[in-house]
Amino acid sequence: MINLQPPVQIHLTQLPATSCPYLPNQTETIRAVMASSIDPEVYHAFMDAGFRRSGRLIYQPACDACQACVPLRVDVGRFAMSDSQKRCWRRNQDLIVTGASPELTDERFDLYSRYVHQWHDRPEEADRNTLRGFLYDSPARTIEFSYRDPAGLLMAIGICDLSQAALSSVYFYFDPDH
Repeated sequence: MINLQPPVQIHLTQLPATSCPYLPNQTETIRAVMASSIDPEVYHAFMDAGFRRSGRLIYQPACDACQACVPLRVDVGRFAMSDSQKRCWRRNQDLIVTGASPELTDERFDLYSRYVHQWHDRPEEADRNTLRGFLYDSPARTIEFSYRDPAGLLMAIGICDLSQAALSSVYFYFDPDH
């Protein structure tokens, strides 16, 4: 991905290279800015330029050796489910999905802890303050989707940012046993 310029005149800080969270034996470099709040349309313009969000950090991959990080865009007006997506949709039609303001409850923290421990094989304990800073402390207009089975068991959480023209999926975590 070519590093596009941010949509507003702003100083971006290039962070030190770290181990890439996606590709083995690669390093990741990002350029970023911290934001206490951001107008939804300005945030959308940042997304158009390839920026993402982690907590209050608005960042863009800026790796010299790799350009594999490409934001995925789905034009909902032209979207057609694949056969695999249709099967998944049918298997999960019993889920109850609700949207509300993000709230880090004990139930959500427990789900996230199990997710990172089992799905990402992280032996250390999840930290509530780290999760709050990573997902729940947002400078953008954010919504949280909760997915529950018919008995009311929390199965998954999707954190999304909103603008007039887009819904941006920030992160999705789920019960690894299901």
